[in-house]
Amino acid sequence: TIMLAFGNHMNSGTRKGATYGFDLKILTGLTAVKSFDNTRSLLMYVYEFCDRKYPNALKVLPELMDTLKSASSMEVETLKTAYQRIQDNMKEIKALVTSDEIENYDMDDRFIMVLTKFHKASEGKMKRMTMTVSNVMVSIKRVMKKYSYGTDEEPKTIESFFQIWWKFMQDLSASKEKLIQLEKERQKRIAKRKKQREKEKKKAAHAKYGNKGGPLPGGPKNEEEAGPELHKGSSLYREFQKRKKFDDK
Repeated sequence: TIMLAFGNHMNSGTRKGATYGFDLKILTGLTAVKSFDNTRSLLMYVYEFCDRKYPNALKVLPELMDTLKSASSMEVETLKTAYQRIQDNMKEIKALVTSDEIENYDMDDRFIMVLTKFHKASEGKMKRMTMTVSNVMVSIKRVMKKYSYGTDEEPKTIESFFQIWWKFMQDLSASKEKLIQLEKERQKRIAKRKKQREKEKKKAAHAKYGNKGGPLPGGPKNEEEAGPELHKGSSLYREFQKRKKFDDK
């Protein structure tokens, strides 16, 4: 919803504005949309906006990162093939232990006895596994339909769906680090300019008053030219302050 609102705002007044949805692939290209000075990406603006307005939305990032990393490496076709192989093997075992061929085995042969016991113990597990696989397939179709990802004419895999989200989450996490780095650089510029002004004031005072002392000319100046600052009440700024304390030790 936030990404859609950003896109509609940027495209307002054009034929691309006031849309009700977007292709999920757009999520992987947000870092390429830059500010005029090329220091910030659209995703960095989105992260900072969420940090100020919807901080709880960002708290789930660590948990989602772990889940999406696993999901993006999943291969459904490989899992379906493995499941089919297990199912075929179970059918062969069932056919063997329930057929008349068992009469051809010696009474002391434990092969049929062990297989029969195995089949009986595994039959319930196989039914539960079949139900789980069926539920997973239904959930996959439901999720892809909800996000309008893939069509009958252009079918897409659930793996590529999760890979898009995994890339987006990686970029979003990287945006946080870049925002903190920008704040560090901004603070350094402020400190450098402040130090330079102090030197200039002392030099001017020395030229005007010599060694007699006296009030120093000048005063504090606006630091807005150092660049946009992080909102001081945000969790992003608190993270910056925490890292700054660690770096100063």
